This record gives sequence, structure tokens and C-alpha cells, in this order.
Amino acid sequence: MQIWFKKTLSLTLFGFLYVSLAPTANATCNRPSKNCVLKQHRVLSSNDTMERIAQTYKVTVAQIMRWNRLNDSQLKSGQSLKLYYSPRTTKRRFSAQNKSPRRQIQPRALPRPLPEPKPVEQKTASNANFSMEHVYEGVASLVKPYPLKWILRGFGRCINGKREHQAIDIAGVGPNFGLGTPIRSMALSKVVAIRRPEDNPKRYGVRDLRPGTVMRRGRALPRSENIEGYGRVNYFTLDHGSTRTGVMIVTRGLEDGLEGHTIRYMHLAEVHPSLKEGSILQPGDE
Repeated sequence: MQIWFKKTLSLTLFGFLYVSLAPTANATCNRPSKNCVLKQHRVLSSNDTMERIAQTYKVTVAQIMRWNRLNDSQLKSGQSLKLYYSPRTTKRRFSAQNKSPRRQIQPRALPRPLPEPKPVEQKTASNANFSMEHVYEGVASLVKPYPLKWILRGFGRCINGKREHQAIDIAGVGPNFGLGTPIRSMALSKVVAIRRPEDNPKRYGVRDLRPGTVMRRGRALPRSENIEGYGRVNYFTLDHGSTRTGVMIVTRGLEDGLEGHTIRYMHLAEVHPSLKEGSILQPGDE
């Protein structure tokens, strides 16, 4: 599962969400590198001086003034500055007389044999609560979407104002790695979009309708099963599709600090038959 906090709050189940890094621009920045990274620096207060900005980004005041066509070094609050800097560091240059003698190359030892891979252990459902479970005691309006027993990946580090991974990945627990177990609405929210492979196979993948089993993490898992309240559910797709989300439900929070925030549930097997766009989800609804 992935939980994404920005102006939007995004929740993705069994999946990965990637964000692009800062854009690059080709510019002359008086550095050894040809490709210079463009930065946008916004002046927040009068304490944000040109000298401090130059020291922070390791450039000169003259360069900042030239890039932004400024006549003086006075800054105004709210002003946006363009900055270019080299992502590479300059190499230390040695003169001929300062060169150290060449080291003798030692023969490399033979690599050790790799250890035998450990068998994949399935996370069990022990102590996993698949019923409605509140996040904090006494807070009835925020519910765990799934047992938090197997966290695959958390929020990535923040680079240039964006996180590498803006979600939390939660894997399935229980028999067959959680296939057929319920996912619950985190909060009072409205369904704004439902996306299935049948709606657009190019974007959401082609549903795997074949009988039998499929191998996942060294274990044979059923491709489909009869789930009470849902009917026959096909768990997998033949490809990921361009969005790599599979079945997805997009909701919009309505109260308790989540009003206006978006919560996305991705990589689901199926949508509850009672749900449609415009449905209101109570905390804990499947």
C-alpha cells in the first residue's frame, strides 16, 4: 500500500509510484560540466541576501546577477531567481612533479561463492486484523486500510522539493499473500474515479482470464477465486499497462483534516459491486 502526503494524500496497495527528478537545462555556468541543473529560488524575506544565496548554491553574486539580468544586489520578498549549478565536482589537478608513484597492482582474490538463496517465507495472518481497526485509540474517523504487518517501501527522500516515492507500499498478509482479503476506506470520502483493466487495457493492463495458477515469489497462486459479495475475481493482469496501477479507486476526503485531499487505492483485485463514481465511503467500508 502507498500513502502519499502532499496537498494530496495518496494510498496505493501493493504497488510503486515514481516521481520525476528536477528538470535539467543546458546553460553556460562557468563550470567544467556542460549540463547545468536549473534551480528556482524564491526570496522569502529581507534576510535572504544575495551573498547567502550565492554561498548556499556555491556560485558567485555576479553570476546570479547575470543570469537574472539584475543591476544591483538588492532583493525583494517574493522575487524568483534562476540559478544554474554544475552537478559534477571539479577534479583536483596535479602537476607533473607532484604526481605520486604508480601503485603496484595486486592480483585480485577469487570471489567467494554466493550463499544459497533462502526460501521465500510467506507472511502469515497471525495477529492481522482484517476487520475495521482505528489508527489511533479514540479517533473513530481514521481507519487502517489494511493490516500493517508487511511494509515493503515507505516515503522516499525529498529531492528538489519532490519525494522519490510519495507513497507507502503495504504487501498482503495471510493465505496466498493476502489474495482475497479486504481493503478498507481510510476516512469519510467520496469516490471520484474507478479504473479497471476492462475500461482501458492499454492504461491499466490486460486482465488475465486464464484458469489455473501463476507463480509469484516462488509460490503457485490461483489466478481467480470466488469471493463472497464479489463473485468470481481475477487477481492478475498479463501486463502492467502504462499507469502500472491495475484496478484503482480515487477518492476525495470530506472531513477531519483530510477534506480536499486525494486518497488513491491502487493495485486492487476488484472493486466492491456496490461502489460507483459519486458513492460516499464511510471509514472502514470495503
